[in-house]
Parts: sequence; structure tokens; C-alpha cells
Amino acid sequence: MLFPSGDSVAEILDKSYDDLSSIFIVPNIAGIQNSLRNANHKENMRLCAEEFGFNSPKT
Repeated sequence: MLFPSGDSVAEILDKSYDDLSSIFIVPNIAGIQNSLRNANHKENMRLCAEEFGFNSPKT
């Protein structure tokens, strides 16, 4: 198992998901390479939270 210690490390692992997943358990969304990049984007998180009724700061 690989445990990234931050968003930048998770993004590096996610970019290499197709190569690493045959050897390691790698954090990912739905087995799709580069899927964490959009999920970790803070503005995407904020917009998703608002869709589910959460209040969030605009900045």
C-alpha cells in the first residue's frame, strides 16, 4: 500500500496509477488514472459541497 502524505504526492501517484496499480494498492477513484486530480482541486470540492447543501466560503 502506498499512503501519500499530501495532495502533491497523491497527484504524482495518481499520474502513475496504471503502472503502479499492478504492484501496489494506490489511492484512486474508480480505477481511473488522474481521477484524484479533479477531486483534490479545492474549488471542485467547494462546488460539490454546495451541491449537497453545505455552506462554504467563496475564497
